[in-house]
This record gives sequence, C-alpha cells and structure tokens, in this order.
Amino acid sequence: MGYPYLSDLAVGNVVADRLATCDLPDVAVADCSHTPIAAYQTITVSEYDTVVIVGARKRGDGLNTGTQSDDPGRIHTYPTTDIPVPEDDIVDRLAECAMGSNTVENVVITTKALGEFPPDSTVVDIEPAYDSWGFTVDEFSPAVADRFDDLLNTVLERLERGYSSE
Repeated sequence: MGYPYLSDLAVGNVVADRLATCDLPDVAVADCSHTPIAAYQTITVSEYDTVVIVGARKRGDGLNTGTQSDDPGRIHTYPTTDIPVPEDDIVDRLAECAMGSNTVENVVITTKALGEFPPDSTVVDIEPAYDSWGFTVDEFSPAVADRFDDLLNTVLERLERGYSSE
C-alpha cells in the first residue's frame, strides 16, 4: 500500500517493487495502491494462505499534514484482526475509497467489511517522518530510509523467507 510521490507514504510501493524482483516461489506480490476496493478485490480473488499488507501508517495527527508520526521509523507488525471495522462510519470509509484514501487502515477495514482475510494475515507498517509532497517515490526521510532494510526483512520473515540487501 502506498501513495506514490508522497515521500514516506510511498514505502509500500517501493517494498512491492523490490519484492517483485526477488525469487520468491509461491509468493504473489501486488501493488494495491489504486484504491482500497481494488486491494480488497486483489486480496479476495485468489486462495491465499496468508496476506501481508505493507505500508506507512501515521500515528498522531491527520494524514498529509506535513508533520511527523509519533515515532518516525518505528516498524509495527500486527494481525489484521487488530484493526476493527468501525460500523458507525463504514459508509464514510467506503466513500473515502472513491476519493483514493489508500491508507493501510482503510485497506484492512474495507477488506474486512466486504470480505475477509485468510486467517494468517498481517500488517507490517512503518511510521513516516514526512507525509506530504516533496520527495520522489523512492526518496524517504532519514528515519524511514535507515529502517528500509529492516522493513523488508520483517515482511520476508512473515513470508518465511530470507532477504539480503546486497
């Protein structure tokens, strides 16, 4: 998941591009950054044993404010079941999909509201230091750039693979 050209929020796109070049048998890599509805369709169209959602997830104030997350560069790993479907605003969440609100949280909520994840599904996210325009798709803030290989390793550990940045 990600927002190309929104600095640290593009990290999911770059992870998908990097993983697509690796020899990972039995692993399908998809950049689901179109909309949460497209991500839901991608996730539920096949019979996957596990799904790993990867991206930046800001904690603290709102998205695209140009401010840092609470702990930039911190990597979080948690099951998709940890994100509840807020029944009181699910219609608003789905409406945001039409506007391209592609957050990790919206992808998980939309998928759970319309379908389901395989039982062994995980979110791996990193807190952004910067969440606005200004960097190219693969130019991250120092906090995210310094942890990029750790993020890849975390994803690959979830996929039970090894990774070397060399």
